Amino acid sequence: MPEEIPTDLDRLIRNSEAIASLNEASILSVGEFIKAEPVRLYLNMSQPIGVINGWLDEGLLLYYFAPQLDMLNGRNVRRFTQLMESLVVDYIVGEGMKWEQHVDVTGNPGIDDTILRTMKVIVKSRAHHSVLGFLSENYRRALFRTPEAGAPFRAS
Repeated sequence: MPEEIPTDLDRLIRNSEAIASLNEASILSVGEFIKAEPVRLYLNMSQPIGVINGWLDEGLLLYYFAPQLDMLNGRNVRRFTQLMESLVVDYIVGEGMKWEQHVDVTGNPGIDDTILRTMKVIVKSRAHHSVLGFLSENYRRALFRTPEAGAPFRAS
């Protein structure tokens, strides 16, 4: 029997075959999973793309908002894109996002402010630009296209 690889992927994925596939691709944690290029995941895993996208969406929430996860789940927020949608007022094609000023996500103003600031930093950093482009049509339209005739957005 091969030695068991320590991982926290079982917090997100309840499929031993999928976890084994990720381990074979040297993805051993939720952090590594959400930072992987989506196409790499699609090619290395036998699960449908929609399932992988769901894990990515839930994994982003778990990774960045673990301390607030119980409160968010209590408000039926289960996915990163779901949280993002609740914090964005408008998606402007070719320009980006217009954020809410004051939000009520958890019912705790201090925690809600922290969540909003964290979300802005995550999106602005573009650390998950590719993943969010696959997960959110609104994000894709706002940040991957220019206003003129829907031409592809130029990467900076």
